[in-house]
Amino acid sequence: MDAILASDLLDADYRPTFVVCVATHTAPTEVLYCNPALHQWPGLKEIVESKDIGGIRFRHWACTIGQGQAAKYTYGNARWIASTVKKTWRFVSLVYPDEFPLYEHPAMFLSALEEDWLLRRDTGYLDMETQQHLECIRKVDWASTPLGPIGSWPTSVHQMINFIMADQRPSAIYLGPTNITIYNVAYSVVAGDRHPRILGCPLQDAWPEAWPIMSENMSKASDRVRLDMEDVQLFLNHHGYLEETYFKSSIARLPGFQQGYYNPVLEVSQLRILERRTSALLALTQECSVVRDTKSLWSSILASLSPFEYDFPLVAIYSITQNAGLATCALEGTLGVTGSDSTLPQKFRLADMDNKLADHVRQATEAAQPVIFTARDGNMPSFLQITTQGRGFQDIINEVALFALKPDTHDLSVGFLLVGLYIHFLRALGEYHPHASRSHAPTMCVFCNAIHSLTRPRPQHPPAL
Repeated sequence: MDAILASDLLDADYRPTFVVCVATHTAPTEVLYCNPALHQWPGLKEIVESKDIGGIRFRHWACTIGQGQAAKYTYGNARWIASTVKKTWRFVSLVYPDEFPLYEHPAMFLSALEEDWLLRRDTGYLDMETQQHLECIRKVDWASTPLGPIGSWPTSVHQMINFIMADQRPSAIYLGPTNITIYNVAYSVVAGDRHPRILGCPLQDAWPEAWPIMSENMSKASDRVRLDMEDVQLFLNHHGYLEETYFKSSIARLPGFQQGYYNPVLEVSQLRILERRTSALLALTQECSVVRDTKSLWSSILASLSPFEYDFPLVAIYSITQNAGLATCALEGTLGVTGSDSTLPQKFRLADMDNKLADHVRQATEAAQPVIFTARDGNMPSFLQITTQGRGFQDIINEVALFALKPDTHDLSVGFLLVGLYIHFLRALGEYHPHASRSHAPTMCVFCNAIHSLTRPRPQHPPAL
């Protein structure tokens, strides 16, 4: 793997990650590299490099799992996942802690057992955010629901609400024949702009997209008491547009309730999507590392990015050929748009001063960095305002990056790449801000380095990390 790309990839990854080598005579338990995220996690480096039997077994696992496959391992109250690159480097990343803090203050837990937070407003143990959330619950017209007014609820319901309010994890309960939804402060973040509207709503109305899988799992939980769900993929519309989300959660039937379920959840969308985008970049560099001519490079790039339709919904590759001192750009292939419906130019002269795309290609080549077009900045050319077809969300492209492919040994580019992104891409990494002029996703920065590395002269021997 290219040394600079490996470093950029690890530095951009917010997951604590370390690297071991499995292709040399290096001691199998030696950690060669720890990324900044691992150093920033207090005490984690010491856990990874621990000399006790648990640490030795953990590093032995990291060095001996099957080539080319991912595997999970629990160590240090955390879940780890590993993958192999080029049969040489083993990347081991912390996926998520196994234990989550339930209660921020012990006094809050004791108060949850002794008081009724819904009926009392002088709850001194509660922070302002929790008190405001309880007020939202009180304002719901409960008399119009199957649960009836708050004052008529049995003590067990009040205690369960206290319990989830004290829980620092996103948690919800579903009560009655229509699964009326009540949730805590942390869950309101998961609910997005549906909060507080879905308080007191039947689960089917609150989350219609998730209802099929939720109802199925609730039925199973009735028989098994509790059902754990890992990495449930849902396409939810809870920020004004459809987006891909992943959740780790469990469904448990509430003891003592004729009809009631408890549902703690953890959204892991950022983690899962980042893992997949990292895999896309690794696939890109591995696929293209054996390419020896530019014609094969185009098809290799398209083949590498084709499986990742939600991360790279629009891709267009142009070659640049020189003839009698004139450079001609020709469209070599696309993903997400068909030739008959495409507004992209098929061929143009790079020296054409009236062609906006030619001007941007010259700009990207001279600056040696991508040119970014965004709909919210108003600088998106009309021919790039594309709605993808048969790929991803089949939605309009909100941002396009233009990458010039320029080998270090050449003064001119051999081609350029257009990569279109959705608003969903930026939101998934928590970086889309409606009032910001522009924000670059870390994955795109790493992608830029990956594309640049494809046209560099390759060393005869793999460099050390």
